[in-house]
Order: sequence, then structure tokens, then C-alpha cells
Amino acid sequence: MKYIVMDIGGTFIKHAVMDENYVETEAAAWPTEKDPEKFLAQLVEVIKSHGEGYGGVAISMAGFINPVTSENTDFGCSERFTKYNLRQKLNELTGYRISVENDSNCAALAELEFGACKGCKTVAVMTVGTGIGGAVIVDGKLFRGKSFKAGEYGFALTSYTLEDGKIVPHYAKATSALVQRCSDAL
Repeated sequence: MKYIVMDIGGTFIKHAVMDENYVETEAAAWPTEKDPEKFLAQLVEVIKSHGEGYGGVAISMAGFINPVTSENTDFGCSERFTKYNLRQKLNELTGYRISVENDSNCAALAELEFGACKGCKTVAVMTVGTGIGGAVIVDGKLFRGKSFKAGEYGFALTSYTLEDGKIVPHYAKATSALVQRCSDAL
């Protein structure tokens, strides 16, 4: 059986077809739409671009994904990630079974199964992309934490400033901040 797989990032939606042996074909990347309605239509278009007859769609994306409902419970970076329960909405629009998981959790599980963490029982993985994320594996199982936020290094307090008598925290930034700093310098 083959599946449509997507990694939804703040900059690009990377997608492909993958078989049960994890062999990837038809890989492509599309810039991520910023408007929530266009974003949803774009995901449907990505799925339809691969044709029909797949076993389902697997999505990795930023956010705090409830493993039972697949809802993104608390990701304030962009409305496009929180406006819809993507599993439910994409199932309604495409008829496919949809699976949604946090992108850093997916990376950690892949490292545990195929990568540098193979054979390990307890690991911590940090991901660096548009933002910074992370995941924790304890005794060979994904550790999500109470609010599905375990291992989220993007919340690491890096500094703070005092503005109008109030403390303003600053958190870890990644590629998007580097691009902004380079643009400012140029």
C-alpha cells in the first residue's frame, strides 16, 4: 500500500508518496500559503495532485498535536495551523484517512527507528527549521507531557528585556530569525 506523506512547515509543504517500506517517490515542495482558507485549499490540492488509490495521508506539522483528536491544541505562531482540525477537515474534503503528528515527534521517531538513535531507549531530539522544536523518547516511547509540549526547545528562554517596567521574555529562534537578521544587515 502507498501513502501520501506531507511535512507542513512555515515556509514549505514538502510532500511525496511513500510505500510500506518507506521508499519515497514523487517528492515535491510547495511554498506554504499564509491565509488559512488558501492553506486548507492548498492541502487538498497537494493530496489531489498525487491522484487516487492511496491508503491514507500522513502529516507532520508544527504544533502541539493531541494524539487522540489530532487537534493542534496551542500553537500561536499562525492561525493557519490552528483554525482547523486538519484530520477531520481533510478527511471530509478528500475521503482519505488522515494522520497528524507534531513534526519534531516525527523526526524523533524516525531517528529511533532508522537513524542515529536506533537501539536507544531514551533520547532527546532537537529540530531546527523555520522554528526550533524538539521531542523526548523515554523507554522507547514518545513522551508528550501533560499538554503535548514535552521537548519543545523553542520555548527555551534565551534572554529578556525590560520594556515600560515589564519583563519581556525572548525565546529561542531559528532559521526565520537568521533570515531576518541577514536581511536587516544587507
